[in-house]
Amino acid sequence: MEYTFYDKTGSAIAYTYNDDIYLFDGTPVAYIYNNSYIYTIRGKHIGFFTDGWIIDLNGNYAFFTDNAYSGMVKPSKKVAPCKSVRKNMPIKYTREIARIKPVIRYNWSTDSGRSFFE
Repeated sequence: MEYTFYDKTGSAIAYTYNDDIYLFDGTPVAYIYNNSYIYTIRGKHIGFFTDGWIIDLNGNYAFFTDNAYSGMVKPSKKVAPCKSVRKNMPIKYTREIARIKPVIRYNWSTDSGRSFFE
């Protein structure tokens, strides 16, 4: 399933193709592993994918999808930019061991934007 990820302002930041996550300029930045974990291409565990939300490692909401349920009140979505041609996904590094899912906090992550994927 393809998802568009919106930040806390309702701006479309990234989208999935298969389980790979791309910015709208076509840059591959991360991927969803096992329908639950978000990893950068370099193998760094950066969050969790649950109920249509990306949750950061501190338990804060970072992004939502059209299918997100429960959780925070979603802001109004802004029009998504056009998707540029996807660049080739580089070889993914070995994944670090995933952290234990934190207790969910009903706060927006301070890192809800492109920088989340760095």
